[in-house]
Amino acid sequence: MEIRLCKIHYDSLEGKYNYNFIDELTIEQFDHFNISMSSINELINIRQLVKLVEHNEADFISFLNLSLEEYLKKNTKRLQLKMEDSEEKYLNINRFFLNYLSSIRTFIDHSQTFFNRKFGIKSFQLEEFKRICSVFFDESFAYRFFSKLRNYAQHVGLPIGEISFSTKIDRDNKKLEANLTVAFVRDELLLKFSDWGKVKNELKEKEKEFDVIPLIYEMTNNIEEIERQIEIICKEEFLKSAAFILDMTKDIRDKESEIVIVHSFNREDLYNMNFSEIHIPFKIIDALFNELNPKT
Repeated sequence: MEIRLCKIHYDSLEGKYNYNFIDELTIEQFDHFNISMSSINELINIRQLVKLVEHNEADFISFLNLSLEEYLKKNTKRLQLKMEDSEEKYLNINRFFLNYLSSIRTFIDHSQTFFNRKFGIKSFQLEEFKRICSVFFDESFAYRFFSKLRNYAQHVGLPIGEISFSTKIDRDNKKLEANLTVAFVRDELLLKFSDWGKVKNELKEKEKEFDVIPLIYEMTNNIEEIERQIEIICKEEFLKSAAFILDMTKDIRDKESEIVIVHSFNREDLYNMNFSEIHIPFKIIDALFNELNPKT
């Protein structure tokens, strides 16, 4: 099996891409490259899952802000807020929040699966990840509550129970101030669901209606910190993978060309040849290497 490093350069005069086949790789080098790329892609995937949590938080907050503007316009124009307006807002606010909850669970589950698959069920790395999650469960009410709230949402009902719009006149600054509050309803959560565990007593101590927003901010910070800890646990593995790819290609990289690995050659005749290409995401690999190994 022929495997080669290749430089692809676009010739603007001829209007085509030129392929310059360079070093031939052994099967062992190719296998090492694939393992290294798999490791890099796993880190990229974990970072993307955190971004998904952040984007879902941003979508939720954005929808609240847009809803507040809409309510305020109607209030200013003395238009009556109809029941169907509130019902639609209630549905969509819960929809955005359910997306947020789901992305949290996806991040945690995928991260645990990654450690299990990568290092093994009895590995130090997996146990360290579980320990970190346990610390957040013990120290963060948002983490404990949301981990149970997803089960509530999945089996019982919509998690956000109260949406309220209010206005008041700021006479000093001569303007109308508006507020949109989204809240969990304590008694409804306790009445409809029995599997709260240690969260049950904490819920009993909450106000009858308690604000969603601070808990979302707390939980997103938790997820971001867990992801940072994952990178610390796997730093050596990720750095080794990135270093192998960078070292393998360091003598042929330039600003004008793209480096790929070509394999599975199929020569149809003297003039025609097909092959498969693996493009190397140097921008991402360089960034990861510099972030994880800033002293180099």
